[in-house]
Amino acid sequence: MSLDWLAIVAKNHKGYVNLVRSWGEVEFAEDIVQEMYLKLLQYTTADKIIKDGKANQSYIWFTLRTMFADFQKNKKRIEKVRIGEDFDIEDENTDYTYFEALENLLGKIQEEKDSWHWYDKMLFNLYMENKDASHNRNGKGLSMRQLSKETNISLISIFQTIKNCKERMNDNVLEDYIDFLNSDYEWL
Repeated sequence: MSLDWLAIVAKNHKGYVNLVRSWGEVEFAEDIVQEMYLKLLQYTTADKIIKDGKANQSYIWFTLRTMFADFQKNKKRIEKVRIGEDFDIEDENTDYTYFEALENLLGKIQEEKDSWHWYDKMLFNLYMENKDASHNRNGKGLSMRQLSKETNISLISIFQTIKNCKERMNDNVLEDYIDFLNSDYEWL
């Protein structure tokens, strides 16, 4: 299977990048164009895109525009910062004091974690990172038991450490978190 047709499409690479930039995406324009090439390879054939030895610019424009729209939609998704099971901070407000308060809250959380013993901090970070489904083959986060097997750290040690870390986080940051949720930013 020859990919010569893709070389014909790519002759106008700079033009495609400039087109995406003209739509307002400067930083990731190159990436969007590269993704377009991958989509073309995956979903089209040479006879659909090459006519008389030239690339069908309408087809490419439509594909790029779709890629750009998908990128913009995904870029605007709400980002969440997970602190634990009881905490979710949704980044949906555009108020400047909101962002200052969020930055301050995240700083307090990091400051709290930095005050812990290295072992507690390491285990808490490892546990929180592995709770995320993307880290596991079966689509679920690792349980404490699975984490114990993979790290050769006793289950009781993991359980007690995580429990103590969550309690310390609640004792030292929960009030600020509740103030943040209630838009009470005077603790800034």
